[in-house]
Amino acid sequence: MSSDQGTQYHAFVAEQMKAEYERRTTLEARGLAVVTGSGTLVTLVFGIGAFVLGKDYKPSATAVWALGVSLVLFIVAAFFGLLANFLRKYEVASPTTVNLMLTTHWTDTEVAARNVCAVADAETLKSLRAGSNDKAQQVTVALICQLLATGGLAFAVLWEFAHHHH
Repeated sequence: MSSDQGTQYHAFVAEQMKAEYERRTTLEARGLAVVTGSGTLVTLVFGIGAFVLGKDYKPSATAVWALGVSLVLFIVAAFFGLLANFLRKYEVASPTTVNLMLTTHWTDTEVAARNVCAVADAETLKSLRAGSNDKAQQVTVALICQLLATGGLAFAVLWEFAHHHH
């Protein structure tokens, strides 16, 4: 039996785990981008609306309704964007396991040690992936809400321009 047995599998699991850590980071960044994006869009639309329409302008009931729905959707989008940033619990090798590696199992063969490490990494990968899948769903919901909210804002603005008589 050669001492490089399992090397490929261990490398594969380690690579998958690295990719999952990166995926988690990306999803969290996208969640925060939804939060800041929603805030910026709301500010811009209300700012431009006030500038173009003037301070004495009274919007129609349709526009007020569309803006209200959009505002709620932006808040929901921001909520899910923030939720995606919450830390998830994930499995890592316990201090006891690490201690055993350095004491009782120190004399294990290289192949046995590699297997123990790969199994520990696989557990981490499994829990990390589950957490990232949750984050991915939350970011998706956030983006859909943001898209619908932006559509609602666009509708309100276009409605007002179409029905606004100077």
